[in-house]
Amino acid sequence: MKTKDLLLTVVTSFLLASAAQADPSPSALVKLAPARVAQLAPQISSYGTVSADPNFVTTVFMPREGVVAAISVRPGQAVKAGEPLATIRTAPAAVATYEQAVSTADFAAKDYDHTKQLFAEQLATRSQLAAAEKADADAQSQLSAQQKIGANHAVETLTAPVAGIVATVAPARGDPVQPGADVATIATSGQVVLNLGVEPRDAIALRPGNRVLLPAQQGLPQMQARVGSVGAMVDPTSHLVNVLVPLPTDARVFIGTALQAKIDLAPVSGVVVPSSALMTDGDTSYLFVAQGGKAKQRTVKVLFETDTTALIASGLKANESVVVQGMVGLADGTAIRTSE
Repeated sequence: MKTKDLLLTVVTSFLLASAAQADPSPSALVKLAPARVAQLAPQISSYGTVSADPNFVTTVFMPREGVVAAISVRPGQAVKAGEPLATIRTAPAAVATYEQAVSTADFAAKDYDHTKQLFAEQLATRSQLAAAEKADADAQSQLSAQQKIGANHAVETLTAPVAGIVATVAPARGDPVQPGADVATIATSGQVVLNLGVEPRDAIALRPGNRVLLPAQQGLPQMQARVGSVGAMVDPTSHLVNVLVPLPTDARVFIGTALQAKIDLAPVSGVVVPSSALMTDGDTSYLFVAQGGKAKQRTVKVLFETDTTALIASGLKANESVVVQGMVGLADGTAIRTSE
């Protein structure tokens, strides 16, 4: 063998031996996390619409018969306490009723005075005096009732009793209004609820007080709330159970906004791992466990998952180290190393 060929063979052998010593077998760079025993709350995901809290809606009504002369607001408009809502003109029949009450009260008062005078002169009996007194009291009571409902006003402007948002305006200009009929409803500012539709099988596990997480969406920050009430019947249209969630008073969210919500159920104890550790093959879930410097594939049964964590029902023990990063291309038995 020539000297040049001999030298090349020696150098090549040296390089191969050095490479074998430096990295005797290929390995994958991974990140590990310990499986731990903890409590994890399963979540129900649902969608709903923001509406006024029915416990904080004020109804403005017309106490007497009238006709709408003007409407000053529209649904969805923000109003301050005392701002005009509608102008109502008293109906002719209501005016006539009031005038009759005035006439009756005037006549009863004069008759009572006259009867008192006759009684003083012993020209009227005590029973006649009592009858006149009662008639006068009844007539004054009727007149007072008419005045309380505003029948003595030809025109009246109804105003907002509280600051809030106009939820509804019932009549239109020129419409007749019956006594006690709703003219408008005012939703108090800051008092809104989220009406969620939940599957009946999930609603069974819900209770007032369950935590509700509203992820950041539609320009709104993340919020937390609590379930206020759970319906006891299925909505015939949506076939879902209505769940009412009062929102924080400082939640600046428009009525009518559609939001996604995640509701926590009662927490469950078990072995939990980061959700990033899980992989699936069809209906089978598996992960990789670090054992003796190698990745061992392990089939596991997942009870449920949240956004970041999974509760393992079987196939994994607490304190075992699982691979949470670097699973791409990883196989059972692959040598692994971790970065410091």
